[in-house]
Amino acid sequence: MSVFLIFAIFLVPAAFICWPQGYAQLLDLKSCPALLSPEDEEFKAVRYTGPAITYNADNQKYLVMVFYRPDRKSDAEHIVGALLSAGYRSDGSQSTLNEVVASNRNPGTTLIKTTTLARPALDHVSEVVRIAVPVEASSVSVFPEDAPLQRGNIQIDLF
Repeated sequence: MSVFLIFAIFLVPAAFICWPQGYAQLLDLKSCPALLSPEDEEFKAVRYTGPAITYNADNQKYLVMVFYRPDRKSDAEHIVGALLSAGYRSDGSQSTLNEVVASNRNPGTTLIKTTTLARPALDHVSEVVRIAVPVEASSVSVFPEDAPLQRGNIQIDLF
């Protein structure tokens, strides 16, 4: 009975002032801004305005999906923005990337996979990724074979 009473006493401050924080997390209170995690924030592509990428309407035939871990969300938003500026259809989605087969899964690694249909666009997409996130450019690799992707023609995985 005393355990129930303690939970009831802490319910009011947890619900209204998000204290104690551990209890508010246990209750999964979405009203507490301090408890919002990066995956709760909306994905917004960052518009690319640099001179190195030009729009090409022919790129509309390719759908480029960017899958990212929470700590690479900012990179994903910049990459999607650059791809949209180049004319590609593109979107980002958070993922654990546990299902991705890759030889290098180190943090900061970027892996690009493509279908047979999109293989001609691979070099350009790789260049756009390198321009969009220059700090990570040295860790961009391309999957050597064509892959049967579930979503999109080109997939970019941000480890």
